[in-house]
Amino acid sequence: MKARYSTELVIALAVMVVLLVVDLRVARPRRLAVAATGRQVEQAEKELHYLAGHAQELGEVTRFLPQPLEEGVSGEQHFLAQVSDGARRLNLAMTKVEPVGEEPYGKYTMRRYKLHFEGSYYGFASLLQAMEGIPEIVTVTGLECTSREMMNTARHRATLEVAVIGR
Repeated sequence: MKARYSTELVIALAVMVVLLVVDLRVARPRRLAVAATGRQVEQAEKELHYLAGHAQELGEVTRFLPQPLEEGVSGEQHFLAQVSDGARRLNLAMTKVEPVGEEPYGKYTMRRYKLHFEGSYYGFASLLQAMEGIPEIVTVTGLECTSREMMNTARHRATLEVAVIGR
């Protein structure tokens, strides 16, 4: 009778060990993966709820993204035409444009320029402000203003270094 109980006990322990090993090797990783997926779904639902409640504000973000170009116009031509028009309206003379380089930036292109102007300090400041409205992303990387003499005229020089991200 004692031997029969020991055999049943050994079999029960062996089955329990097999079940524990299977649980550790198969079931537990699956449970952890399901729990992680559940957390990701919960986070996605929170983000979707946020987006649904802020649709108008998020729509405003698109005005800061680079806009598609007209047919036959390159991104470089488009940017330089906008800066040139802005400078002309502000009585600035664009004296020199130096392309510094171009490199891919995701699905866009980043172009670097050194732009040289002559005019008033007010014109330079106004041009920088006008560049905020350009459909490309314009980052000022350097600005140097000089005057030959200390005088009360509108003839000063500025060199503007910019990185432009657009199409």
